[in-house]
Amino acid sequence: MNLLYGLKGIQPPLEDHYVVEHLLKDFTVNDQRKIVKGVVLNAINSKSIKSALTAFRQQQETGSREKSLKDKQLILLLDAFRKKHPNIQEALCSDKGVELMHIDGRITAKVIEHFTKKNIPILSVHDSYITQNQHSGELREVMNKVVTEELTGFRIKIDQEGIGSDQVQAFKNMDRSNSLDYKYEKIPSYKRTEGYKERVKRHKQWLSLQDN
Repeated sequence: MNLLYGLKGIQPPLEDHYVVEHLLKDFTVNDQRKIVKGVVLNAINSKSIKSALTAFRQQQETGSREKSLKDKQLILLLDAFRKKHPNIQEALCSDKGVELMHIDGRITAKVIEHFTKKNIPILSVHDSYITQNQHSGELREVMNKVVTEELTGFRIKIDQEGIGSDQVQAFKNMDRSNSLDYKYEKIPSYKRTEGYKERVKRHKQWLSLQDN
């Protein structure tokens, strides 16, 4: 979804791409989301709605409720997806999946090549990457760079789970008026808050107990 938006020079929406109006009342919202995702991805990789729905059912477990869903129900979900994503709806049933996978492959090749040259372990999981904690900031930078290259200069938001130690250190190194050279006497005046006064009071009480 992000690549489809990026190829059109549009920033993808922040909310979950596959959460649409709750139409399948016999399924939970989360279960419906999985169905929407499955139908949409098959539609992007198909030339017609019929082939997309057939492919979706073939992927479901025998006897499951998902496998017994009617065309009418699945088309309702596709229509809801189109309504939510009007800017990329033409990608459905366009057989565009191969093109997107090709772009994904080029991105992954560039990311792996970058870290392999530096002898840094890198794992790919579909369109995500895993590396050591101290290299997560570098990974994000490399991903932004190569994705932007593939999107002819357009930069889309990239998700990240957690914050790496290199990113934490980079934040610590940021110039925030250089605390080592900070001179409190240069402050012309300040006002102590009631909260500050209360904390000082409690601290002094604690110190007096320690002395006793």
